[in-house]
Amino acid sequence: MTWLDQFHTSMERTLLPTLGRKFAFIYLFALFPLAILVSTYVAGGELTALAARLKLDAAATRELVAALDGIQLLAWVALVLTAVLVTIQCVYFNYWITRPIRNITTVLEGVARGDGDLSTDVPVITSDEIARLGQTCNAFLAKQREIISSVQTMTVGIALEAAKSMKNIKDSASSTQQQDSLAQKVVGASNETTHGINAVTQRTQNISETTAGNLELARESYAELQDVTQRINAITGKIANFNTTVHGLNRSSSNIKSIVDLIKEISGQTNLLALNAAIEAARAGEAGRGFAVVADEVRKLADKVGLATDDISHNIDSMLNQVAETLTETEQINHDARLTHEVVGKASAQFAKMMSDFETTNDALHGIAGTLEEFSQANNLVNANVSEIHQLSLAVNERMTRSAQSSQDLASAAERVQEMIGRFVVGQGELDAAIQRCGRFRDQVAARIEEFRRRGVNVFDQNYQAIAGSNPAKYRTSYDQLFEKEIQPLYDQLVKETNGGKFSLAVDANGYGPTHNSWYSKPQTGDKATDLVNSRDKRIFNDPAGLRAARNTQRFLLQTYVRDTGEIMTELDVPIVVDGRHWGGLRLGLDGSVFTQTGK
Repeated sequence: MTWLDQFHTSMERTLLPTLGRKFAFIYLFALFPLAILVSTYVAGGELTALAARLKLDAAATRELVAALDGIQLLAWVALVLTAVLVTIQCVYFNYWITRPIRNITTVLEGVARGDGDLSTDVPVITSDEIARLGQTCNAFLAKQREIISSVQTMTVGIALEAAKSMKNIKDSASSTQQQDSLAQKVVGASNETTHGINAVTQRTQNISETTAGNLELARESYAELQDVTQRINAITGKIANFNTTVHGLNRSSSNIKSIVDLIKEISGQTNLLALNAAIEAARAGEAGRGFAVVADEVRKLADKVGLATDDISHNIDSMLNQVAETLTETEQINHDARLTHEVVGKASAQFAKMMSDFETTNDALHGIAGTLEEFSQANNLVNANVSEIHQLSLAVNERMTRSAQSSQDLASAAERVQEMIGRFVVGQGELDAAIQRCGRFRDQVAARIEEFRRRGVNVFDQNYQAIAGSNPAKYRTSYDQLFEKEIQPLYDQLVKETNGGKFSLAVDANGYGPTHNSWYSKPQTGDKATDLVNSRDKRIFNDPAGLRAARNTQRFLLQTYVRDTGEIMTELDVPIVVDGRHWGGLRLGLDGSVFTQTGK
């Protein structure tokens, strides 16, 4: 049977590739009446010839011919009726079978084409198996629309969550880096503290040792000071005794001087008596010469006694002066000794207190040394823990980096899925409506740009002229003012018509946006944080998201990212083509949760 199947397949592909030809094959049924008609003509001729040979009479021949004509007429009628019926059947099959199948084929071919239009249902015009086939196709298309809408919603949700995860990971990574930086600072401070503690501990030990040595010396000095105090007490007593002796010597010297003065007085009186005796002896003459000699000797002796007495008196005066000076100095020494005794006593008491303070300080230093040792151990433990925190921070940061990459890969995968299923037009849901809306406004923007070009404006101008003093930097081109005047209202209208719309702008292939929404095109204030949000026109958005939007050539691009203002933004981008040349893209930023909510 293989050769028969091959023959049938070959004939079907060559002669009957369409249903029309297959239905036309029914015309073969008309060959049977035609064959009968031809057979009647052939049979009629032969019968006429046979009748002539048999020399039948004219009446019989006419009857035979009439019968043959009737048969031929019936054959013609059968042939015509067969042809009419076959034609009607072919037309019927073409209208009720071929046309519905062609409609199904047209719809499915539209799905299979690059645009993938799933929004059109198969027209159901019959109520037979083909109608059920069309209904099944419609149910399949509806299911595909539902699946694609669900996948779109799901991928938008995945992209949103991935963007949130990336933002959280970025914030966590920043916190981790800050924590790691603080940990490193703590480690550095802890190391410095450890060095300081070691130095303080060493100095404390040195001070403790020095204090212990000084305490021992102080104890020896205190013992010597006690001995000096005792000696001073003894000296003070001796000085007091010496002072008493000097007082006694002074009194004795005073008494001796009184006696010498008495002797001097007696000597003077004796000299006067001797002088009187000499005078009387002279008066007596020769009789008084012997007495005069005695008187003269007495006078001489009195003179000698007077001289001796003067000398003794002088010496005694000198001695009395020295004794007085000695007494004064002794009293001063005694006073100084008392002061010295008091000072030494106070010094001894203060020395005793100093020794007590030394002992307290020494004990405190021992306590400080012990506390420093404990603190050093605790600091070493803190240092070890902080070092471990530092290592954990590095590990967490590495995991954060991997998680961020995974989130980025997840977002990229979601975008690839969106790109893959974005070929299909589902005709339902907020996302498809946003795509259609964005496409309409894109066409209007492209038409305006083409009009600018017809006016002679260089709409492909990439000679960006920096605006002095702008921060963030802004640029002018040959067409930025036209965009601001004629296209900015389209941006605002697109955002207002979009559920959850945030912003809209057209950018060239380098990400340059000549203008922005009116509420994002305010003059710069000098406050960078404020201007970053409210003054976004005439900027070049050459970040990854901005360049992808600017250089996208697919039907649409859906991306979710963290904006430079910190917002999580879902963005729908459609390419702009001007006179057959890719110019850039129309960006529509919106709240991605709108798609996930409408998909629920």
